[in-house]
Amino acid sequence: MGKNVKLGILGDTHYPDKTSYLPDLIFNVFKSEKVDLILHTGDLTAPEVLERLAEISPTIAVKGNLDQTTLPEEKILEINNLKIGLIHGHQFLSLDEQILK
Repeated sequence: MGKNVKLGILGDTHYPDKTSYLPDLIFNVFKSEKVDLILHTGDLTAPEVLERLAEISPTIAVKGNLDQTTLPEEKILEINNLKIGLIHGHQFLSLDEQILK
């Protein structure tokens, strides 16, 4: 990615188990801001959330405690020499060589 990377970050959307709709504001802001990458920190609870986000920009997500998906529980990204650890929040990243470098 280029020097300046604009991230869209969200989590705990809980659709449709706790809400019957996702606010269009989320999608509209990500579109209008032209985010380069979307990060979701879990509890999507439905694959449609990822599908809709991926229509806007590449999307990376991790599994939340209420997700029934094969998403990873953690993900380490490196963007412009900056490491970003993505977790849901009810667990810690495993301390392995990948993180310590």
